[in-house]
Amino acid sequence: VANGLTLNNLVSTNNAASSIGIQITSTGWGANGRLFGGLFSTNGPLAALLGRFAIETATEDFFYVDAASVSGSLKLTGLDTNYLYNLRMFGTRVVSNQVRRTEYIARGRTTQSVVLVTSGANTGENGYAGNNANISSLNGLQPNASGEISLEVKVAAGDFAYLGVLEIQEAPWVSTGA
Repeated sequence: VANGLTLNNLVSTNNAASSIGIQITSTGWGANGRLFGGLFSTNGPLAALLGRFAIETATEDFFYVDAASVSGSLKLTGLDTNYLYNLRMFGTRVVSNQVRRTEYIARGRTTQSVVLVTSGANTGENGYAGNNANISSLNGLQPNASGEISLEVKVAAGDFAYLGVLEIQEAPWVSTGA
């Protein structure tokens, strides 16, 4: 995945146009999936476990970074500075011999992070060796003055970190006057 790759004017879940874009802002990203451990039938994705994220064409492949690269980053652009944003991330890869954890770090006007276990024996429901049920969230993110939030995907444990699905939710920001 090339540094500088940009997707502009993303569409919403109801197919409405938006000003939001994604730009890859580092090297080290790879793309993989169906042949190498993505989540697809016969193992899922199951709506009972993932809700709206249970879309096979989304969960069967993923972006990844390896331990040598340590992390990869992307930037969300075209965000409204009058809104707060919630980011929901899903990642998985079937690997039974190593626990892998991915840290997601979002930076706008403030910084938040969360860790998701993506791989390892019995990581998922019913003994599945990958994540098939958990979604990580970072909530109440305010974009910087340029209308941007950066997202770093980092190896927290194991050899790889994954990003398969990224959902961007926006909500009006109400100033407390503080």
